[in-house]
Amino acid sequence: MRRDIHVRAANPGMPLLRLRASAGEKGDAMELRIPVLPRAMKRESRENLVLRDAIGKVTVELPDEALTEGSSLNVTLAPTLAVSLQESLGALVDFPYGCVEQTMSRFLPAVYVRNLISSGRVSLEKEVSDRLPRVLDEGLTRLYDFQHEDGGWGWWKEGTSDPYMTAYVVYGLVLSRRSGVTVRKEVLDRGENALRELMRKAAVGSLPFAYRSFTLSGKTDESVEKKIEAAWGQLRPSERIYYIDALLNGGQKQRANSFLAGLKKNVKREGSAASLQDEDTLSWWYSWRWSATPVETTAMLLETVLASDPADPLAPPLAEFLVRKRSGRWWNTTRGTALVVKALADYVAATGESKASCTARLTLNGKELEQITVEKGKITKGSTSLAIPGSALMRGANTLQLAKSAPDGALYLTAVLDYPVPPESASQAPGLVLERKLYRIKAHKDGSEWRMEYIPLQPGETLSPGEDIEVRLAVENRENMNFVIIEDRLPAGFEVRETKTDLRFAEHGEFWNWYDHAERHDERMAFFLENLPAGRHEFRYIIRPELEGTALALPASVWPMYVPSLKSESRPWEVKVKR
Repeated sequence: MRRDIHVRAANPGMPLLRLRASAGEKGDAMELRIPVLPRAMKRESRENLVLRDAIGKVTVELPDEALTEGSSLNVTLAPTLAVSLQESLGALVDFPYGCVEQTMSRFLPAVYVRNLISSGRVSLEKEVSDRLPRVLDEGLTRLYDFQHEDGGWGWWKEGTSDPYMTAYVVYGLVLSRRSGVTVRKEVLDRGENALRELMRKAAVGSLPFAYRSFTLSGKTDESVEKKIEAAWGQLRPSERIYYIDALLNGGQKQRANSFLAGLKKNVKREGSAASLQDEDTLSWWYSWRWSATPVETTAMLLETVLASDPADPLAPPLAEFLVRKRSGRWWNTTRGTALVVKALADYVAATGESKASCTARLTLNGKELEQITVEKGKITKGSTSLAIPGSALMRGANTLQLAKSAPDGALYLTAVLDYPVPPESASQAPGLVLERKLYRIKAHKDGSEWRMEYIPLQPGETLSPGEDIEVRLAVENRENMNFVIIEDRLPAGFEVRETKTDLRFAEHGEFWNWYDHAERHDERMAFFLENLPAGRHEFRYIIRPELEGTALALPASVWPMYVPSLKSESRPWEVKVKR
């Protein structure tokens, strides 16, 4: 027997639902927390400040379209670089998806931070340090499970092995083993054998990345080195860094330093900061591929410079550039954040940090928020984390000012403004369009075969509980795209129907399942593609309403995983469900 009970949530959050049933002296009860999501889309504005002088300012913008309710400005202060990296590690751990790259981008920094803790150079917050064993265990288990029959790895468990992903995992597993983490020998052996075979077939541009991982276990291959050096003039700076790392791994420091000296000539200076970027980093097509951004290339160079000479005077300017480019808790993508965390962890370990003492005053739009006291690199008085509600912010520019009393040392400020916007405020990236349409499905059986009739769902039409609805997401992209995510938000009370075992949809499997991977979550459906050629493409799946009421589906979205700023959204849709 089923009985529906209608309730209304006053505010977003995780309200507690308590149910009790009694029958005379007997009874039962249960408690359940149910997520209540806002009827809005999340947006975020991020700023950072590295204060070495007496006074510094950052400005965060609260747009006119932002909804005050649900908006919050979250400010964190850290007295050292090592402490500020805790937030970045937390951002990686909290990322909602788990392909091979993202698993590695959580796993590898966790290994590095674990080493820093054991060395006594860093003490992390209990919440972060308590999560490290889980991240390591879950990461290894997932990487083991995602290994292919040929010993390599791809973006997901399904699909073919990729030289970049295989090299990335082998690199992480070898570093983990070096740090004392137990790694299954047969998994690593199969991975290294697969990497050797993939290198044999790989284009020269992907060889340096693969060879760096290959040499980490002490192996070398003279034929690979000759092939890379013969094409040296064609390689990007990021690819040259990988090869220099490989030479250092193989104990060829003199050759590595010779190549490194030439690479340093391409470093660009920006005041007290320095950076290195690939020549094509600003071109349109570059933005769509999985490769090194200026932040990633600079992080790789910093790590290589420190490996060659920890006292190299180029290291501090490179680290300064990375700290400046931080956006909120991380560096734009999972891969970029992992590279920077690792490089800055190396920097902290190699150079140490100033354990300065000072007092500081933080204001927002001229009004004092907090006073803090720093003693020998630790905050002993005042809050290190502040949350300012949207009601305390102004529309437009809001200025945070941090002033400290002593010139020594540095303070690191991170400001993240989270705010919701109405569903109608969908964003559009240039050259990328996403449309969402819905169709009623009427199934007709002709003998042993099923025939489907698709009827466009018009605005204002009413659905019945259990009725099958096909969602069609049409993506039109002007350029080829790599590593693409498509997310579709489900209306409350709707579920995704499993069609693989439904005979009515037996003829449609190939049409629906041409993507690389799909995930069903409570509130969204997600599709993943390694490559999406330029053109128009359609993705379909089936949903059904289970509860009566008026439901809103927030806009669907599509973006390249490694260029999240290029995101486009569809229109929202609203529907009534009634028996």
